[in-house]
Amino acid sequence: MRSDALSKDDWIVGGLAFLLAIDLLVLPDRYRDPAHPSVVLFKDRLVCVIANNQAPASATISLDAFKAAHHVHFQPDPGHVIAFDQWLRRHYRFEPIVKLLLPNYAALPHAVVGTTLLATVPERLANRYADHLPITVLRPQFRMPSLVEVMQWHGATADDQGLLWLRTIITETAGTLQARKPRSSPPERR
Repeated sequence: MRSDALSKDDWIVGGLAFLLAIDLLVLPDRYRDPAHPSVVLFKDRLVCVIANNQAPASATISLDAFKAAHHVHFQPDPGHVIAFDQWLRRHYRFEPIVKLLLPNYAALPHAVVGTTLLATVPERLANRYADHLPITVLRPQFRMPSLVEVMQWHGATADDQGLLWLRTIITETAGTLQARKPRSSPPERR
C-alpha cells in the first residue's frame, strides 16, 4: 500500500499494524504519525516552472499571475488531494485552474515544455531539470509552504541493528542534499 494513499485517520487507527509490517517509510511530514519515531530527511522550497518562451523577465511570479495561470499538478492517485492544494485553499482561498494531472513530481517540468502551463515543484528538482530542459524557474513573490520529507519507523524496531544501519545511511545521504545550495540565480534561457 502506498503511504500517500493513507489518510491521517488510517495512520492513527491502523498505523501500528502497518508500521510493524514494514521496516520504514519515507513520506511527507503531513502523514507522519506522532506516536512513532521519525526524522526529517530534507526540506525544500516550492517554486514554479514554466516554458522559457512564457517566462517573465524577472524570474519571479506574483500571486495574481499564479492564480491566473493554467496549472499542471501532481496527483499520486485519482481523487487524492495533496497537502499543497489544501494549503492554497486555506491561505489564498482559490482553486487553481488545473489542466493536467500527473502521478509524480518528476514529470511536471517536462509537461510545461512548449506549453503555457505552470507547475509548482520542489526547488532542487526544478533546478536540476532547468539544466537540460527549456524551462525557467520562477520564485514566488508570495508565501508558499515547504516540502518536508521524513523517514518513520515503528518504535519496536528502534534498536534493530540492521535497520539502525539502514536509517543511518539514508539520513546521511539525505544530509548531503541539505549541504548542496540550490542555484541562487535562474538558469540562462535557451
